[in-house]
Amino acid sequence: LNEDSIVIRGISNDVRDAKSLLNEHLVGVYRGYLDLEASQCKRVKNTLAKDSSHFARIKLSTGADIALDASESCIVVTGKRANVKKAKVALMGFLDFMFPQQFQTVKVHKTLFKSMGDPAPLADISVKTGASVSLDRDMTWVLVRSEDSDATTKAVTLVEERLAGCEKLNAVFRFETFESWIL
Repeated sequence: LNEDSIVIRGISNDVRDAKSLLNEHLVGVYRGYLDLEASQCKRVKNTLAKDSSHFARIKLSTGADIALDASESCIVVTGKRANVKKAKVALMGFLDFMFPQQFQTVKVHKTLFKSMGDPAPLADISVKTGASVSLDRDMTWVLVRSEDSDATTKAVTLVEERLAGCEKLNAVFRFETFESWIL
């Protein structure tokens, strides 16, 4: 940190999250990302060239701006944080329609971010299955993606096993609404 710049170092997804939060604080615009495989990005680009109404409909319903960044192989969503979250959920539906079983998510409780965000076990899962695995702090999920739906399914199974192990270590208790009297 100096008078005219801030240097953020770390793992790429963590740096991107920190940069988005800092940008939101300074400028008031939040930026979220959905990473794609290269072939998936090309297919989305071709689909949007033929009919861009999919992104327009999501933009209209959520109020967030959506753009495909082919150089980074990702979809960039900008706006207020709540709108970005809504748009990412809608985009996941769109991507699941375009690429069945190639994009899957595993919900993660916020108390497990630190242990689930450890890059070594996520990289190990990625190496074992061939699927890309990353923690998405915006949506509190682990995003698993691959061009091979079998690899995605195997990776989701391993992520769920890791999540179960992390829950045991962190002692997370989940209560249903009818059990709220306990608290």
